[in-house]
Amino acid sequence: MAKTNGMISGLFSGMLGKEVVFRNLGDRTIACAAPGPRTKKASKAQLKNENMFRMGNRFATAVLQDPDLKAAYARAVKTRQTPHSRAVQDYCNPPVVTDVAGHHYKGKPGDIIEIRATDDFHVAKVFVEIRDAEGNKLESGYAVVQPFGTVWHYTVTAPNELFAGSRITAWAVDIPGNEGSLEVLL
Repeated sequence: MAKTNGMISGLFSGMLGKEVVFRNLGDRTIACAAPGPRTKKASKAQLKNENMFRMGNRFATAVLQDPDLKAAYARAVKTRQTPHSRAVQDYCNPPVVTDVAGHHYKGKPGDIIEIRATDDFHVAKVFVEIRDAEGNKLESGYAVVQPFGTVWHYTVTAPNELFAGSRITAWAVDIPGNEGSLEVLL
């Protein structure tokens, strides 16, 4: 792989013939061998990944029109990344709900349910739903993020006198709209 940041090359990108590809990385231009044509039919997994990256590119192009989000993705870039590639990465990775702490839940209004959720970039919101032992929905709503950023609190509003056997489900949503969830049985 050739690297340059000289006056002759400047910042340019694209394919030269069908042999060399030029890419910009920060203030440098990188040259590498051009990819060859696919020799086999794409598998279902490959087609799924291609579609995910195509949709991720559309998301990144759209979201980077917002100066605040562009700056946020720029602050989160890793080595050899651009804000665009960081936004694509965010699109491809859903958030994860790692814990729904229902041990403080006693079925009383005012009880706090603690949710821990992470994402490779940012968890935008956490939604909580409580169902009784028979599966009836008792309540639902959004949790409030705590100063740590990975901890969210949901304050119970509806009574649930027979809370044993109830289910608490939490969904974390990131900026691209990906969801991750976790359900606990009390």
